[in-house]
Amino acid sequence: MLAGLALVALVWWRRRPLAGIPLEVPQLERPRVDSSPVAAPEPLSESLVPIAPSPPRQPAITPAEPLQVALEPLRLSLTLMNATLDYRLEVANHGSSPITGLKIGADMISAHASMSREEQLAGPGQGAMPSQTIERLEPGERKVISGAFRVPFSQIVPIRQGKTALLLPLARFRVEAEGARPVVRTFVVGQPGEGSALQPFRLDLGPRIYPHLAQRAFA
Repeated sequence: MLAGLALVALVWWRRRPLAGIPLEVPQLERPRVDSSPVAAPEPLSESLVPIAPSPPRQPAITPAEPLQVALEPLRLSLTLMNATLDYRLEVANHGSSPITGLKIGADMISAHASMSREEQLAGPGQGAMPSQTIERLEPGERKVISGAFRVPFSQIVPIRQGKTALLLPLARFRVEAEGARPVVRTFVVGQPGEGSALQPFRLDLGPRIYPHLAQRAFA
């Protein structure tokens, strides 16, 4: 009898409320939802860059393509007769063996929607500028050559925006070497814009010189 009463008292003692000892109840915060409207992206003007809205990603340098080229546009001059682009071209050997007998062909055309992407990026066409040569490039060596494109206005097909005539030059190069695959690179040249955008050149403002240029490379 006493043992039963003791068991009942023990159960009651364990179940009684803990008076005077506060219990912490975790507070759950509801997630916050941003109710501000999302701004829609501004539409792109396809007429400014007939080739593509943005250039494709360049392939990584691999042992199969040791020969690499990079363009530095220096200035664009517009006269009453011609458009002239002065440039420097860097040719580098990223391979493990020498490259010999390099021949560089180049030309410049105006980007325009009347030509397909393949036609514009195909490399120098018939009647391109005379080739420059480099006799030998050792592994890890690079050389810089200077040149200029001069295109008569009669050969330029401008981009039309209303009454405005625009020029977006494409500098195209083909580099051949003994025992190596030809490397064809096309660079679109323009004025620096916002972010990675390039601005074309106006042909209806008379003679002028543009000393600040930028370029984007296409494979």
